[in-house]
Amino acid sequence: GCHSEMSTVSLYFYNHLMTHAWEDVAKIFHDMSITEMHHLEIFGTLARQLGENPRLWSRRGEGKVYWSPGCNHYPTALRPMLVNAISGEKAAIRKYEAQAKFIRDANVVENLRRIIADERVHVAMLSQLLRRYCAGTTGPQPKKD
Repeated sequence: GCHSEMSTVSLYFYNHLMTHAWEDVAKIFHDMSITEMHHLEIFGTLARQLGENPRLWSRRGEGKVYWSPGCNHYPTALRPMLVNAISGEKAAIRKYEAQAKFIRDANVVENLRRIIADERVHVAMLSQLLRRYCAGTTGPQPKKD
C-alpha cells in the first residue's frame, strides 16, 4: 500500500538521485533504500511462509490493490525531502509497533522488532542530516558540479 516498504524503497531511490549534489546525503539514501529492500524481502518471505502470495498488493475490503508509486510525495528541496522521509519512518515505526502488540506469531513479532530498530536508526540518521544541512536560515547549499 501507500505506507509500505516498497513505497519507501522507491522514494529513497528517487531521493538518492535528487541529492547528487550532496554526496553523503545521496549515499545515505542509497544505503537506506537497500535496508528497506531487505525489509521488503523479510515481509515477502513471511507472507510466503504464512501461505500468502507475496505480490506487491494490499487488501482493501474484499479486494486487492496493487502497489503504485503514486502514493509517494516527491519533494525536490532537501529540507522537505528529509522531513518527509523522517515522517514516513516514524509512521512505519508506529504501524509496526501496533502490529507487534496484537500479532501472536513470535517469528513475525521478532521480525517486526528488528525492522523497527532499523527504522529508528533511519530516523536518527535523517534527523542528523536535517540538523547538519538545514539548520541555517539560508538552507543547504549543494556542492558545485
